[in-house]
Amino acid sequence: MIEVRETTAADLADVQRLWADGDVMKFVGFPDGLSQTAGQMQDWFRRIVSRRPALNHFSIFEDGEYCGESFYEIDAAHRSAALDIKLFRSARGRGIAAIGLSRAIGEAFRNGAETVWVDPDPENRKAVALYKKLGFQQKAFPKHLLSGGEEPGSVYMELCKDSWPAVTLYGRLMEVKDEAYRQFQARLVPNIPPETILGVRTPEMRRIAKEIFASPERDAFLNALPHRYYEENLIHFFVIAMIRDFDACVQAVEAFLPYVDCWPVSDQATPKAFRKNRRELLPYIKKWIASEHVYTARFGIRMLMNEFLDEDFREEYPELAANKKGDDYYLKMMIAWYFATALAKQYEKTVPYLEQRRLDDWVHKKAIQKALESYRVTDAHKEYLKSLR
Repeated sequence: MIEVRETTAADLADVQRLWADGDVMKFVGFPDGLSQTAGQMQDWFRRIVSRRPALNHFSIFEDGEYCGESFYEIDAAHRSAALDIKLFRSARGRGIAAIGLSRAIGEAFRNGAETVWVDPDPENRKAVALYKKLGFQQKAFPKHLLSGGEEPGSVYMELCKDSWPAVTLYGRLMEVKDEAYRQFQARLVPNIPPETILGVRTPEMRRIAKEIFASPERDAFLNALPHRYYEENLIHFFVIAMIRDFDACVQAVEAFLPYVDCWPVSDQATPKAFRKNRRELLPYIKKWIASEHVYTARFGIRMLMNEFLDEDFREEYPELAANKKGDDYYLKMMIAWYFATALAKQYEKTVPYLEQRRLDDWVHKKAIQKALESYRVTDAHKEYLKSLR
């Protein structure tokens, strides 16, 4: 799972290690790496902190392991931001660079830049290909970046704010927003700021998602994380759900899950690729359920419920949900929902969890309540479940 976050003092040793790697630094003129003392790193970090948000530095992690950095610096006079990204060799070629760079791009645009630019070494073909994939176009170097009339040895590539998918999508959403529906959604999802909700109905979002999926903007949109608005997150998951290749779909899901911040985004989409690849899916479900991130765990339990309560059910699967502990309301509700559904589909294998009171008391009672409300649970089973409350 990929996480991109603002660099903190705790990350300095990792950044120092990255810069000391000659393979990482060769394209910026340090083929033997750039050695920095702990004191120099602390001085550098203080400069970063003092100038945020005009510039910022991000640390990139994969499954908790540091793997690189991204960066932007805004030139206020020209409303343009320089970008940079560096990854260890082991993190390249798997979409991590696009995610890391997209975070820097989005933050630069949010903080006043109208354009962002990069100047890769022309020999760094993979970097050039990445920038093209994100929508950058090669142009002549602007005069204010040229020094003393010297011809630069790098390639200048630029991306305009109006071309960034998050910006163009916002305009489309504003055309179909509904204020009354926005107020309704704000009450329905009270744990996110109401100003992040625009008020766009689900059919409109699904229509937009289909258009994005079929457009050249798709990859750039999926890499443009984090999003600002609730509806952008919903559309993001709707787009992911249409990816047919299992490996590509899982990669997109894992990149997105850390940014899911509410139950509707976690619950709305079920990727089509999952149903044809359940054996390959199960290890990911186990990892997601084990996550400390509430909505990653919630999504994992929902996938376990959706995909493994019918012909692929195994007696050990309810253990995964039963053993998940946490105080968050939305996590507990998902566990209860899982067991209520399991009572409808796999009653004999599930009811012992209630008879033995294997679940937390709140989850136990809520699972019975949901089962009693279900038309799929027989009347005889409901009568017995009442005795277990």
